[in-house]
Amino acid sequence: MKKIVILLLMLTPLKNFAVEFFNGTYAQALQKCKEENKLLFLDFTAVWCGPCHTMEIEVLNDPDVSKYLDEKFVVLKLDLDEPDTYYYREKFSVNGIPDYTIINFEGNQLAKHLGSCSKKELLVFFNSIEKSKRLTIEQIDEKLNELKKIYDEKPNAQSLYVYLNFLLKYKQDGALAVKIYKDATAIKKNNIIQIPKLLAHYFAQNNDENSFKNLVDFMSEKGAGQSLISARALAFYEFYIAKNDINQARKYLDEYLDMLTEDKSWEDVSVRIMRIKNFTYTYKQYSWGVKALEKLKDNYAGAYANKKRLPITGHLYQLALMNYLDGNCANTQQNIIEYKKYQSGFNHLSAYNTENEKMMERMTGCNEKTK
Repeated sequence: MKKIVILLLMLTPLKNFAVEFFNGTYAQALQKCKEENKLLFLDFTAVWCGPCHTMEIEVLNDPDVSKYLDEKFVVLKLDLDEPDTYYYREKFSVNGIPDYTIINFEGNQLAKHLGSCSKKELLVFFNSIEKSKRLTIEQIDEKLNELKKIYDEKPNAQSLYVYLNFLLKYKQDGALAVKIYKDATAIKKNNIIQIPKLLAHYFAQNNDENSFKNLVDFMSEKGAGQSLISARALAFYEFYIAKNDINQARKYLDEYLDMLTEDKSWEDVSVRIMRIKNFTYTYKQYSWGVKALEKLKDNYAGAYANKKRLPITGHLYQLALMNYLDGNCANTQQNIIEYKKYQSGFNHLSAYNTENEKMMERMTGCNEKTK
């Protein structure tokens, strides 16, 4: 009998701690966090993001990680290419994926982890969130020194972002943050887009006009280079977004979109299309988005003429979607006709391949009666 019991226990499956994603809206997820005294774990991802899928399979679904997520968090997955996600993409400064953003039930961001990592690194990240709730002044200084050391040893956008984010949150030293950014730019010899965005948002939300002026003056200096001049326009854009001044924000976004790079490459075009998408879907500026995409095509005619590289289907898909959301079914149908013509000639599996087939079906059925 004992052998039978042991055999049955061996055959009984143990609890499988696979990550369980919340099936509901952002607001419903926040409410669940409040009811269960948990934090919200936002997993920003996309269909085309290979590292995101690898992280989910190999790290988030690890028994130790998934168990921790289940106990401490409500986990909500947000697809970057869904129009409804764009508001949260802007709100939580998502510049790349995988992006894991931690917020409390009041909607305040507590921490962020950018990029792929190991199970050990993610658990260390979780542990740092727990510690940050009860940091003393001495522990804050110790943590800052630790983050500075990590950045000094591996000076990249991610380590700098984490370092400055912690500095601003716990020291509120905008002047020092700008100095660190200046030094980092001199070392890198180019601009780091995520950092001006982080700084601009912070300065706007904390009414630190002097530090923001210091930032944009530096980015405007003679000999700063095209990358910093472009980033200056984006810094103004982010500043006014944080101030909720949409008209001023759009003015500087238009300025950035009109700036041509030397090579006028498709990679440069794709970044600008991403900016247009963010603003269009976040603030429901569909007519502006259509005009911005059409103007972009005129400005970057050389890049669009490069048929060897050009995944034009992504551009036409966005035009169709913006027209569809704007209620213009005639233009939507015309964009889809062009899209299907080019689709047969290009089979690109890359970051530019952001077409959503379910949305395509809805758009294809668009007519004056259903719009």
